[in-house]
Amino acid sequence: MKGKFGVKIRPILVLWAFAFLVSVNASMAQEILSRWETAIEKNDVKIQYRWIRDDYAGKTRQIKVSFDINAYAEVILESLINPKKYSDWSNQVKKCEIEYLSDNEWVNYSQYNIPRPLKQRDIIVKNSLIIEGSYVTIAMKSLPEYMAYQNHDNRIEGYEGEWRMYTNSKGITHVVFESFCKTKTSLPRAVLDPIVQRIMINSFSNLIKMCENETSN
Repeated sequence: MKGKFGVKIRPILVLWAFAFLVSVNASMAQEILSRWETAIEKNDVKIQYRWIRDDYAGKTRQIKVSFDINAYAEVILESLINPKKYSDWSNQVKKCEIEYLSDNEWVNYSQYNIPRPLKQRDIIVKNSLIIEGSYVTIAMKSLPEYMAYQNHDNRIEGYEGEWRMYTNSKGITHVVFESFCKTKTSLPRAVLDPIVQRIMINSFSNLIKMCENETSN
């Protein structure tokens, strides 16, 4: 793809010191309506949900995925900013391209091959790497108008999320991924949840294996 996504990825800053992010980024500062409840835990990956209230979407659910990886955080970051690696671990992603805006900001375009009954989707997300002392996060927000639609895909809008990571003295990184989408779906949760959970379990299990294999080599 030429134009906006025609640039090469520049090396990201190597982060040697991480600590767990204890406060939520301002872009995700929503009214919390319920506690986290665990929906499924498989392959050392835990998926939880809670209800929040957003000014745009009203009452909506937020998802949290947490897991540990026996690898340093910079190895994980490379898997997030390298389009080949991102496509390899992220289940159902059939196309991924990344444009770097600066050393700490990049735009990720992903096109999904989603199983029925869900429609094919694509998404454009701006990622912002934030470092405050030893606290680090990657804040994510969708930019649906950043590029033209392709092949009439149903573009995901109103998406916000973040990654949080902390590497301990043994080189094990605790990873937390949180997100919510302001766009409502017509499918009932009983149909949608098992599909989303299966995709996320498989994806993050792939990420764990990829990063641990790279660390051991």
